[in-house]
Amino acid sequence: MNRVVVRWHGPYKIGQLEPLRCGPSGWGYYVFIDPKDDRVIYIGGAYSESVRRRIKSHFSGETYKIGKCVGKVCDVEKNVIKVGYVESPSILEEPLYEGIENLLIYNIRPQCNKRGKQKCLAKELEIINVGENEPELEGNYVTPSNS
Repeated sequence: MNRVVVRWHGPYKIGQLEPLRCGPSGWGYYVFIDPKDDRVIYIGGAYSESVRRRIKSHFSGETYKIGKCVGKVCDVEKNVIKVGYVESPSILEEPLYEGIENLLIYNIRPQCNKRGKQKCLAKELEIINVGENEPELEGNYVTPSNS
């Protein structure tokens, strides 16, 4: 089984995000959190661009529908964002990064994510979440045995 540690940072507001890249590879994850109830409403991955650029893309261009959904749930300017990167192991390939994103979505089932909530595509994976987190990002997630 692949065991990965994801360290979460933040919270940030959209206007506070720096043009940062997560971890040594530049790949990372981000979550939109509704500040009213600390509920995760969207999980995304930034594989080849900065987290800030990836988040901004949700409010214009091809991924605009995601930003529109987030905006319906809560005021985008008040929205809280957490940024996470894989702390261990230090070298990963894209399929494992995608598996991590899928396992997070499958377990948390955020309102604004459309794919990944019904079926877990990750294989033999355990995610250990660390950092100061909302309840949904605490603890571990393991690939279900029926995957």
